[in-house]
Amino acid sequence: MRAMLNAPASMLELEAALKEISSNKASSLDGVITEFFKTLWDVIKRDYFAMIIEAIRNKHFPKDVTRGFISLSFKSGQKTSLTN
Repeated sequence: MRAMLNAPASMLELEAALKEISSNKASSLDGVITEFFKTLWDVIKRDYFAMIIEAIRNKHFPKDVTRGFISLSFKSGQKTSLTN
């Protein structure tokens, strides 16, 4: 198990993680939704993987990659209930 955790990141791991992300979600403040990555994956995967490897090597991701918004939106029912 330890060897597995210490192994270098792989393109297969990155592709598996991308497939698990829900559609129509923006992963950062730039508003780029998951479909962008899924649709253009063959074009951007090498550069994106290189960025991931560089971030792991430097132990630091660019600030824009680590920022995001969480917003609550009212769906239906009583507005004061947390279940809505």
